[in-house]
Amino acid sequence: YWNRELFENWTMEKFRFVPVKKLGVYATVDYSLLELKKKGKELSASNVLDNISESKDWQHKKDLPEFSPQNIEQAVNDLRNLYTY
Repeated sequence: YWNRELFENWTMEKFRFVPVKKLGVYATVDYSLLELKKKGKELSASNVLDNISESKDWQHKKDLPEFSPQNIEQAVNDLRNLYTY
């Protein structure tokens, strides 16, 4: 249970200066990590990349520069430091 004001303050503190494209990577990687967890798969950058490639909704993202393997790896690491999966 989150207090709305505390959640908003935490979100602003963590993401206020993150560029929009990076926020898009974070959002996709976060959702992918949650899907992988539901499937009992390892929460790794390679599995996230596979998940993106296999998704009809996300396939187009694999060709965008912000979705490079290095950026996916960084997003996985950043998000695992912020959230418990």
